[in-house]
Amino acid sequence: MEAIFHIAGVSDWEAAVPTGSYRVSTRGRSLGEVGFIHCSHRHQVERVANVGYRGAGPLYLLCIDPERLGDTELREESAGGVETFPHLYGPLPIGAVTQVAPLTPLSCGLFVPSTSWLSPKLKVGPSSIEGLGLIATGTIEAGEPVAVMGGSVLTDEEFAGYVAAVEKFSAAAIDEGFNVLQDAYDPLARGNHSCDPTLWMADELTLLARRGIRPAEEVTVDYCLMTVSEDWSMDCRCGGAGCRGTVTGAGTAPTSRPATAGISHRSSSVASPAAEWRIPGAADRVPRFAEPALTKNSSIPDRTSAGCGSIQTAPCRR
Repeated sequence: MEAIFHIAGVSDWEAAVPTGSYRVSTRGRSLGEVGFIHCSHRHQVERVANVGYRGAGPLYLLCIDPERLGDTELREESAGGVETFPHLYGPLPIGAVTQVAPLTPLSCGLFVPSTSWLSPKLKVGPSSIEGLGLIATGTIEAGEPVAVMGGSVLTDEEFAGYVAAVEKFSAAAIDEGFNVLQDAYDPLARGNHSCDPTLWMADELTLLARRGIRPAEEVTVDYCLMTVSEDWSMDCRCGGAGCRGTVTGAGTAPTSRPATAGISHRSSSVASPAAEWRIPGAADRVPRFAEPALTKNSSIPDRTSAGCGSIQTAPCRR
């Protein structure tokens, strides 16, 4: 069985080690109070941390071997949506933890994975929109997470210096003053634009299905969700009935997206050119701060033309 993970306060873990078992369910709540210990699959860790552990103090990420749980039962359960999480019904034996590593956020409090995660239900393949795209290999339900952005995190100053020295890059603004830089061959960078996208954002980093997606269907995202620059624009060739012709940072994206059970959607009443979801706190500092997502900044190999489906040369934030 694959390893599962649990986010633990440093003090909680260190207090548990001498006793032989760990009995904290989640931040501020015990196993006795909740009835089980919350765990995650690896691609869920940062999302869970961003929802429940911002400002929690020093944290450890515990790597757990399910084969060493003894009498503690492991169940895969839903919080009411299509996504499931591993839960431990009983104490976590200290001996079942194979690795303990610090889990540290950025200075803004955001947790960002070092690499992107792509659902096994997606693959890179030929696109009917342009070049290569992300194609569904199986049925994807509405609200199902399909990707989590990851990479190297750069401040605005670091990012500006980087893009001045290279011709090709793919990056996203993930909070005010912070950007995640994806590897040039990150499959997530192949996502194409549509004015009627199949994907939406659950948070700063997570893409989920806006509706049900059929096998062999291309998954898409609206590029105006990807920029905080109202000066950015791109000619659109998505071919949809509602095609806007030109996609801009000041454009309007579809406003419907599913609520995801178990994961909070934080929002602001401040107007935005792109979406109703906001980076927490950013709207107070930048009144028209748009939702970040899989930002396309310039071309990468095999994606050189400037239209829907290509990564644009206009920077996302500058």
